[in-house]
Amino acid sequence: MSISKDYRKQLKDAAGSDRIRLALARAIQSYRMNTNNALKKFPHTVKMAEEVRQIKEHSIQHMLQLVREASSNIE
Repeated sequence: MSISKDYRKQLKDAAGSDRIRLALARAIQSYRMNTNNALKKFPHTVKMAEEVRQIKEHSIQHMLQLVREASSNIE
């Protein structure tokens, strides 16, 4: 049996497992609860993430200019 077929069989078997289904449900519930708690404690996180995203997008668009500027400053 190929690796791909074997892997698919393992996934199919796992998907039918009540234990794995229960474990995933608990993990998802815990993840969501922890995420909500963290965002309540640190509400500025979402805004900060949006700002970081904008900085990344700007940096990608101006990468050559920023590399030249960094190189010049290093020299």
